[in-house]
Amino acid sequence: MINSLALGLLLITPLQIEQLLELRAIRPLGIAVNIISSMARRIGWYFLIFFFIFVAFTHSLLYILHNRRYKPCEGKDCENTDNPSSYPTDFGRALSATIFFLVSIRAHVLGVEALV
Repeated sequence: MINSLALGLLLITPLQIEQLLELRAIRPLGIAVNIISSMARRIGWYFLIFFFIFVAFTHSLLYILHNRRYKPCEGKDCENTDNPSSYPTDFGRALSATIFFLVSIRAHVLGVEALV
């Protein structure tokens, strides 16, 4: 369920983009708006390709973690030690795990320990 803040942002964002595009009628602002819009069109492909690579990496992470060898347990108090509970079990959790993984790597590279 979408809360009221998220719903408000979803409704207001297209209106703000339309107002930004309407500013092209004012010459000094129109130049800046045209530069920003052309730049957004050029880097849009980069973000699309990055998104597909990110989803593929998340899918492969989920696939690798779930397709390990299964060792059947023979005993009274057996636990499934082959798939610990810390591994993601669905795509949404694998996506958030991948995001946190990449953020923690970036934090270590930059030397920022507050993000980890």
